[in-house]
Amino acid sequence: MNTFKKICLVIFVFTLVFQSTSLPIFAISNVDQDDIHTVNATIVTTEDEIEVPLYKEQPIPSEIILNLNQNDVVLILEKMDEFSLVEYKDIETKKITQGLVDNANLLLADENIENEADTDEDKNDHSETVTEDDSLDESKDSTEEAAEEESSDSNSQDQTPDVTGDDQVEESISKSTIDSAADESTDNNDSAVTKDIEDSKSITDENKKQKMDDKKNQRMMTFSSKTSKVATNNQVAYYGVALQNPTHIYASQSVQSSNILKSYEQGSILKYYKLNDSWYETGVYINGNYHIGYIHKSHVENTIQNPEWLNGVALKSSTPVYTKASTSSKALKSYPTGSILKYSTFSNNWYQTGVYINGVKKTGYIHKFHVENAIQNPVWLDGVALKSPTSVYTDASTSSKALKSYPTGSILKYSTFSNNWYQTGVYINGVKKTGYIHKSHVENAIQNPEWLNGVALKSPTSVYTDASTSSKALKSYPTGSILTYSTFSNNWYETGVYINGVKKTGYIHKSHVENAIQNPEWLNGVALKSPTSVYTDASISSKALKSYPTGSILTYSTFSNNWYETGVYINGVKKTGYIHKSHAETITDNQKSLSGYGIKNPTKVYSLASKQSKPLKVYNYGSKLKFKTFTKNWYEATVYINGQKHTGYIHTKDITFEDIAVKTNYNLTLADALEIQKTANPQTTNEYNTFVSKDWINNNKVTADVLNVRGGPSTSYWVVGQLTKGQHVTVLNESGGWYQIEYTKKHQFVNASPDDVLQYLNPNNFVNDKRQQFQFLDLSRNSAATASVLNKYLQGKGTLSGQGKAFIDAGNTHGISDVYLISHAILETGNGSSTLATGVNYRGVTVYNMFGIGAYDSCPIDCGAKKAYEEGWTTPYKAIVGGAGFIGNSYIKSGLNTLYKMRWNPQAMDLTGAYGKQYATDIGWASKQVNSMYNLYQQLDSYVLFLDIPVYRR
Repeated sequence: MNTFKKICLVIFVFTLVFQSTSLPIFAISNVDQDDIHTVNATIVTTEDEIEVPLYKEQPIPSEIILNLNQNDVVLILEKMDEFSLVEYKDIETKKITQGLVDNANLLLADENIENEADTDEDKNDHSETVTEDDSLDESKDSTEEAAEEESSDSNSQDQTPDVTGDDQVEESISKSTIDSAADESTDNNDSAVTKDIEDSKSITDENKKQKMDDKKNQRMMTFSSKTSKVATNNQVAYYGVALQNPTHIYASQSVQSSNILKSYEQGSILKYYKLNDSWYETGVYINGNYHIGYIHKSHVENTIQNPEWLNGVALKSSTPVYTKASTSSKALKSYPTGSILKYSTFSNNWYQTGVYINGVKKTGYIHKFHVENAIQNPVWLDGVALKSPTSVYTDASTSSKALKSYPTGSILKYSTFSNNWYQTGVYINGVKKTGYIHKSHVENAIQNPEWLNGVALKSPTSVYTDASTSSKALKSYPTGSILTYSTFSNNWYETGVYINGVKKTGYIHKSHVENAIQNPEWLNGVALKSPTSVYTDASISSKALKSYPTGSILTYSTFSNNWYETGVYINGVKKTGYIHKSHAETITDNQKSLSGYGIKNPTKVYSLASKQSKPLKVYNYGSKLKFKTFTKNWYEATVYINGQKHTGYIHTKDITFEDIAVKTNYNLTLADALEIQKTANPQTTNEYNTFVSKDWINNNKVTADVLNVRGGPSTSYWVVGQLTKGQHVTVLNESGGWYQIEYTKKHQFVNASPDDVLQYLNPNNFVNDKRQQFQFLDLSRNSAATASVLNKYLQGKGTLSGQGKAFIDAGNTHGISDVYLISHAILETGNGSSTLATGVNYRGVTVYNMFGIGAYDSCPIDCGAKKAYEEGWTTPYKAIVGGAGFIGNSYIKSGLNTLYKMRWNPQAMDLTGAYGKQYATDIGWASKQVNSMYNLYQQLDSYVLFLDIPVYRR
């Protein structure tokens, strides 16, 4: 009976509310005030609905102003056949909104009383939370509401609630529900009656639900009929977001010339139909009249047909959920950076979600740029904590609370979550919590680890409990120990060690070991140390298994950057050992044949690749040798000893492939040398301006017995030459008491000027000239040219033609450069065409003299022929070989072994202060010799010049 009384009481209260409630004028501006009749109703949902749309205008569906939830209370302003104009007051903001609601979703006040007990259950059936915060908010709201209900229930026993208007409606409904619930919990005597009412109510609810669904389906069919003008030819209906601010509905398909039927705010949710490639078609009511309108496709964005639920991270510092798909719209709720949110795909730029405001679920929108989606298919990973400490946060933000922290090097397990965050689980007081680790705070373990061998570098090298050198060392190894481990992270390897028979996983820092080479290569090499040891470990501090003498040829394989690996037999058992790379020199893989010149005197070929080993053979300084590349410091050569072939080794520093310049110092200055050379009457064919005293010339004839011809109009000038009494002169000019005469026009040899002598005497004028540096060539060394090369050069040079072998034999016999002998002979014989070169009959015998030996300026032919006769030079060959002996004995072997020395003899000047023995008086003799020598050397495939350069004291 108590239940029945309370129902009657609620009906009475509603009656009072309806009589006392007045509707604002602006809400019913098109309705006569006398005809206004308002009714309260409660929003109910069908099985397929979570929310009920409040439409802005007819035709339906039009723009959705907001979504109403189960149990929301509205005031019906005007009831029509299918939809009703209602007014809704937001409980939080007190904002009043008018719009159209489907009548099938409205439960009138009398009906509401009967069905109020079902509203909380319906609400729970359709509720979803966006975040953990939302759950907390909802719980908080429910608690507050429960407190209010409890307070209201206690007050109702003593006094009548003081409420007016909409607030009265809300409280009266709440009170009736509370009272009903209170009766059920307190009146045990009426339990049977209550059960009957509930059973009857359940049957009534089912019938009412079915009627509501049938009614709504019928209305939608009616609505489809009304809108057939729009949705023709099976047009596809779309929901979309208004992009323009505002977004216009045009009267025709033209943006520029058409009238605007209606406009909507940016972010409004609209319904329309596909018309063509550029336009959508829709319907709008203007002053109660139905109009067909058009929306340009670029002005709206279609929503996604099959939305997908996603998890994500709030990126903004206060990430809003908007009432509309527009950042200009109101924010329903905001979340701090890193909050984990749940939402569904909605459009290209927006997600859709639900939030609870004072316990009421609202639909909102999140911009795609404001969140970062979680990875769809997360992958579980292992990693190393990098920070000190490394924290697991409540949200994906380093500003959020740390659930738990780990020391640097801790091994953690987590799954991929977003671009910058991993997700993991931690236990707090035995309860598992989900947390987040920033990607920069951990280093991922390698997905496919690879097993490696390596060398311990530290003393000692430790295996740590965690991937941190600050963690405990499980075990340590001495430097050089060979270890096995697998790749783990960028800076750490993982391995296993046994502690008291139990295998433990540990970690080795990468800088503490040196990896062995993955694909070792077998090599041959030379032992460099005395002795060279093979060690038990890759450490020179470890025990030596075996040792070898310097120069021994060893076989080993590559192992690490600093070590080779090899095998040795100890008492018949093979042991693995290690050779330090600096203790052995690897033999070249592809040996090349070379030729060079020995620069040691003597140059030795050793039995082993060690200068401490026995020499197999020795060669003179400058000898041309053939050999092969062997190691960095050694060449391999083949020598024959008593007809037996032997392999030997030449040190690379004993061989040269480039010109060798030796400097010989003399203890006199160039000025000193010039004064000495002036006493030797140095000659030249240069032309000078010459002068004689006019006192000794009469009628162009010399009147003195001997008259000096000088290089200038003064006795201070050098004497170029002399004239005798009666000689005729040609006077060219007169200068004071001197006549300038014609004297050197014929380029005869005359005394050279001091300046010209100094020009040829100074070696610095020639040493850097590639051609003139042949003046300093060591003439005691053979060029190693073949006879064919020499004959090619001698072709067309008179009796010298075809004498290549003769010059080679002469050079080898007397220790003289074959190239120099050819150059000398060409100069002396005028390319093999002189009288002495072509043969002179002396005492009935034809003799030859190729070097002008014994010939003098005053007796060039007879004296030269006489010398040839005395030496038996009866053929060009004999003249070449015999003459070379004279040159070798008289000059080369006496220390005058360069053209420069032969001409100027600096050693004699240094030792005696006199010019000494000189091969020629012509100051340009050495310079003239080099042309033939230079040209001939260019015919050789390769050559090295051994130069001896004089250095005068400064």
